[in-house]
Amino acid sequence: MWETRAQKFRKRAEEAEEKGNLRSAKTFRKYVVQFDYAQFLINSNEIDFKKAIYERFERDYEKYTKYLSGKVEKVAIPFKEDKKLVGYLHLPKVVKEKYPCMILFPGEGSCKEELNTLAREFAARGIVALAWDGPGTGNSLFKESIKTGFDNLEQSFKTVFEWLKNIAYIDAARIGCCGLCMGGGYAYFASAHNTEIKCCINLFPLFMTQVDDTKIPRWMINSKWTNYQRDLEYAALMNEMKALEEGAVACSYLLVESMYENWMPQEAVTKLYDKAKGHKEMIRVEEEPVFSNGETRLHTMPVGEQMHWLKHAIADWAVEQFK
Repeated sequence: MWETRAQKFRKRAEEAEEKGNLRSAKTFRKYVVQFDYAQFLINSNEIDFKKAIYERFERDYEKYTKYLSGKVEKVAIPFKEDKKLVGYLHLPKVVKEKYPCMILFPGEGSCKEELNTLAREFAARGIVALAWDGPGTGNSLFKESIKTGFDNLEQSFKTVFEWLKNIAYIDAARIGCCGLCMGGGYAYFASAHNTEIKCCINLFPLFMTQVDDTKIPRWMINSKWTNYQRDLEYAALMNEMKALEEGAVACSYLLVESMYENWMPQEAVTKLYDKAKGHKEMIRVEEEPVFSNGETRLHTMPVGEQMHWLKHAIADWAVEQFK
């Protein structure tokens, strides 16, 4: 169903572009990306099928970026063993000699394209946003075979930061980290182990090692799709990933948390905030997510319902930290 709709609007976008109707083409390209994303969210053990969906998503999103305000540059960051980490640098519309930069961390099963909503708000406020495919996500997973694992994660965080520092228009003294869900846990770890990071934003952060296994769907513990994303089996991976919990951020820290969090224990979320050593602030979302009853097996976050205002709040906070 979603692909049928995507095909219809791909054709309309192409026709609009041929006629020079670029306003319409932009809207149609956006629709295509939304339909691609709906397909990408469907978990499937048919890896070739899942890969094909992502490849369409990546191609369509790249075409859509041509219509976004400010330059959106696709980049390939050299990684170990001749592999690369692919991402997008979302640049502000106003040209400056030096910009602050926010590194956006994707969570497991995510991708750089999914980070568009956050990236656009930072770019609109004069902050370069790097949306990239970390280990086990997007291009890194399907084309580079960079799987989720502690060593890959730790090395990728260091690699991306050092690469950004060498870009002429990036102010190396004003680089921050922002992540959602497991990406929030990654952002926390990366900031805790790099004293050069200026600020850290956590949106409903998650450390899988702190979640009760009975609350996790069985397919996330052992399925062809999740095993494909990881470099170890579940039990061994969780043991290795405990290292992500080590350390505490010393930079400015913003925690966005929910009273309806159903995976990460509340005491664990509170501990993240309490052990942060620098300036810190918290936004507590009190609205109940659509799916939050006791039968819910997925990670319940009020993201879809609340991101419409949270994205503005966190981007504004980042502006203040980068002053």
